[in-house]
Amino acid sequence: MFAVTGAAWAQESPPPDSPARQCADAASGTEVEVCLRLAAEHPDAVDELTAALVARVDRVEGPDRALLEALILLSSGSAAEGCRRLALTQDPRAEALLVNTVRVHRDEEVRSAAVLALASFPGALPELAGWMRDRTLPLAVRLTAVEAVSRVPGEDSHQALLDAALRPGLSPTLQKAVVRVLERGWPDVDLEHLDLPPSENGAVWLATGASVSLGYALATAGWFGRTQRWEVGAVTGATAGATAGWIYGRAWPLEAGDAGLVATSGALGTGAGYLVGFGLSDGNTSTAFLAGLAGDAVGLAGGAVATPFHPGTGADAAEASVLAAIVGGAAGAGAAASGADRHQVALASGLGLAGGTVLGHLASPGFSTPADLRPILVGSALGLAGSALVRTEDPALAALAGGLGGAAVGGLVGGWAEPPPDLLVGAVSGAALGGALGAGGALAGGASPGLRTALGIGGGSLGLLTGTAYALIDPEPIDDRDAVLTGVAAVWSGFNAVAITQLASTEPDRATGVVLVSAASAGLLTTAFNLQLDVPVPQTLCASSLGIWGGYVGYQTGELAGVDPLLTSLGGADLGLLLGGVLVSPVVGVPPLVLGVADAGGVFGGAAGALVAGLATDDRDAVTTSSLVGAGVGGAIGLGVGVVWHRSQGRRDVVRLPTELPPIAFAPGPTPLGVSLRVGPW
Repeated sequence: MFAVTGAAWAQESPPPDSPARQCADAASGTEVEVCLRLAAEHPDAVDELTAALVARVDRVEGPDRALLEALILLSSGSAAEGCRRLALTQDPRAEALLVNTVRVHRDEEVRSAAVLALASFPGALPELAGWMRDRTLPLAVRLTAVEAVSRVPGEDSHQALLDAALRPGLSPTLQKAVVRVLERGWPDVDLEHLDLPPSENGAVWLATGASVSLGYALATAGWFGRTQRWEVGAVTGATAGATAGWIYGRAWPLEAGDAGLVATSGALGTGAGYLVGFGLSDGNTSTAFLAGLAGDAVGLAGGAVATPFHPGTGADAAEASVLAAIVGGAAGAGAAASGADRHQVALASGLGLAGGTVLGHLASPGFSTPADLRPILVGSALGLAGSALVRTEDPALAALAGGLGGAAVGGLVGGWAEPPPDLLVGAVSGAALGGALGAGGALAGGASPGLRTALGIGGGSLGLLTGTAYALIDPEPIDDRDAVLTGVAAVWSGFNAVAITQLASTEPDRATGVVLVSAASAGLLTTAFNLQLDVPVPQTLCASSLGIWGGYVGYQTGELAGVDPLLTSLGGADLGLLLGGVLVSPVVGVPPLVLGVADAGGVFGGAAGALVAGLATDDRDAVTTSSLVGAGVGGAIGLGVGVVWHRSQGRRDVVRLPTELPPIAFAPGPTPLGVSLRVGPW
């Protein structure tokens, strides 16, 4: 590095007014200290300044000599040693040079050495504290910043570490490092009573668990409503549950290990209860639904009781779920191999699933898995999707080959490239949307099977490349906001397409193509415009849950009125989504907490009304009416509870009457359309 700099200096003199030129003029005499001052004032020009000084090292003595020698090392292949030498000088002029090294140097080891060297300069504490939270820096550099802060003398460093430990959203690795240095340097601090935020937030697990539980509850209500459309209740409850769980998890963060234990215990308990009930009742679906509710309650209660004694993480909860599924599947397969009928197979599977759940949660904390399975899972998913497009006489074998092949490729690519999460999300989203667009267009156009396969694989490959490139050029990494909004847009558009094609009695293959094209197009457009839109996840979930509620109410109303329920459901869903979007938008600004609690109240009220009426009478209209009334009463009670809850947090405004509309503008951006939509402020 230094030799190249020196050669460039010899070939081309710097401009007269540049720091390097001033240094050269001063160093040609005896004023070498002028160069050292310029290096401190212009750390971005340190290489050129050092090049002008290298032939005059012998003229410098004392502290300036040590500083100059450290500068020469900093501009050479021994830059890390140069950082350590700068720390030893204790010269205030070195601080700016080290800060600049952290910001601009490409070598992670050098940046870490510069961070550690700054611990010798108390004035650098604000920079070091900021770097602990700076997500643009490599994790190794941020961990070094934690150690550097702990070495800065004085109580300010102690307070900086405490602030970092109490900061929500700090990665688990960093939080553990902060806690370790606090325990080492300040053993008198009582960390157990600091109310530290979770090292790994369990909002996703809570949303998943609530989605399963409430979705199943409303599905059960739909079944007992004698409408036989329990799927509508399942979708409504699942969406409302996900909304309420996410909002609760964000407002009152819970450790992912605890949330995962409760969520998976409840979900697996539901499945086990349904299978056991189905087996014991010789296939009575009503008994199976009620047994599933009992299994859900037992699983949730057991998980909640076990959380203080369970050392597992969120990953352990996922491992336990896989183990439970394996045990349950093995028990069912064994029963089938012994000649049992389907009811006995279901009973064996349910008991195996229940036992596997307990066994999995007991054993999973003792197992260790590879640090990052994401590339393998992504490759497997893409391989399975690709195999579904291939025409073969043995689809199961094709799926197995595609999944294993994709997993192998994902493992190799992941080990070589170490892709960040947002790159994987971009790649998978692009492949899924591109493949759906290609295959859907072929189906809608009535293309031959071979052409469908070719267009599906071609579209998926092109989407994979486009999604990867988009993730690379996007200055803001893809996050949960982007993924949730894009997913909701795709699902909602697909739902509308399903309803319209069924109402129009479209031929099945063409209808499937229309649905795929609609969903993929909506996803692509949302991705293209969401760079600056950046709608928070709770707002997206609240708006979509109101849309689902609109569809549910519309469907039940159509049943009562004798009108095609699909038509009334479609209109109600779109009106509900529009209303939800307005309520959560910056124009009105209803807090997600309020709507989330109202959602949960509506689900419980609707489920309770349908269950009570369904057990009391066989009149379908009476059960449906009771469910709607219960949902309305429960939603109103939930709304009131949500308002009180929101205000108990010291926030008064529930509805904000707009004095002016928020700014909406299109702006240039690195999106597939070259522009991005800016709406503010959310």
